[in-house]
Amino acid sequence: QDSGRLNQPRPPPPCPQGNLLGRPRKTFARAPADAKYEAASVALAPGDWLVIFTDGLVEAVNASDEEYGEAKVLVLLENARSTSPQELLNRPLADLDLFVGNTPQHDDVTCMLLNA
Repeated sequence: QDSGRLNQPRPPPPCPQGNLLGRPRKTFARAPADAKYEAASVALAPGDWLVIFTDGLVEAVNASDEEYGEAKVLVLLENARSTSPQELLNRPLADLDLFVGNTPQHDDVTCMLLNA
């Protein structure tokens, strides 16, 4: 059950005015023009899962200002490998909800599962 606690983001910093698909844009996070990205590829075998999540998951903080961290996510995902897709997605999110408690968050949390 969604407690709604993770849906209390801090406001993002303002960005320059502009248009995004013809609509006014007041806030929009973007990388600097000189940002460097690495490209990689991996072959997925039938039955493999690709789990994609935003930094809002690993950078979520609790009342002591401790980050949730990538290691916790990886352990939870490893332990949920043989469960249903819904459970594979729900376990880290439920654990994160317990970790952050009522602490307001500064970022969204987005997770996506892809099955090969």
